[in-house]
Amino acid sequence: MLDQHSILGTCSYLGGLMTVPEEFCWTWGEFREFNAAVLCEPNQIIHYTRSKMSLHAGARNFLAKERRGNWLFMADADVMLEPDTLFKMLTLQKKYHLPVLTGIVRHKALPHHPLLWLWSVERDGFVPIVEHDPSVQVFKIDATGGGCLLIASEVLDQLAWSFPNEEPFDHIGRYSEDLSFCLRLRRLGISLYATPCVQATHLMVRGITDDDYVEGWWEAQTLEVACGREQNVSRQ
Repeated sequence: MLDQHSILGTCSYLGGLMTVPEEFCWTWGEFREFNAAVLCEPNQIIHYTRSKMSLHAGARNFLAKERRGNWLFMADADVMLEPDTLFKMLTLQKKYHLPVLTGIVRHKALPHHPLLWLWSVERDGFVPIVEHDPSVQVFKIDATGGGCLLIASEVLDQLAWSFPNEEPFDHIGRYSEDLSFCLRLRRLGISLYATPCVQATHLMVRGITDDDYVEGWWEAQTLEVACGREQNVSRQ
């Protein structure tokens, strides 16, 4: 069947869990239905796959190898996606010629800021982007989590050529698999962008959205960068 169709790209999620949240399953189904109705022309399909392991680096590397078509969309199983998530992201990717684009996924921990970072030369590490302009379509970042991530296939090809002894999400030093991926992009001069047009709800006991952000929380904290992620220490 696949040989008779043109594959636009690949949609994937990190499985490997004993139980995938019902909210994810429901929205993933709506997401697939929307993609089939809106994105696919006759004789076109989207390849869907999932990882079957819970180790994040291995799972993301597996999905990168499983990709078909022009792009890889990667979601975590603890997010809720709007049906038009991929449509919006592909539209922006094409409009602005973006190699890598992420939607906004927020931290589960207070103050529920976005999982977005900039590189700090002074700290020799990533520091979080606490706030952003929600009125812009896209803005440049240096790192993101992998919960709602769109990657052009040529980016993964370039990483394979440039780092032949590594896989794209292998850990670099103290950094997590997603930040290690972003470090490789940085070393190759590949730009990374975020869009406020796509908001993926990060699931915990309840969903975390823009309305949960605690304004002024950061003023009462001291920020330290450790192990590739921030740690917050209250001022004495």
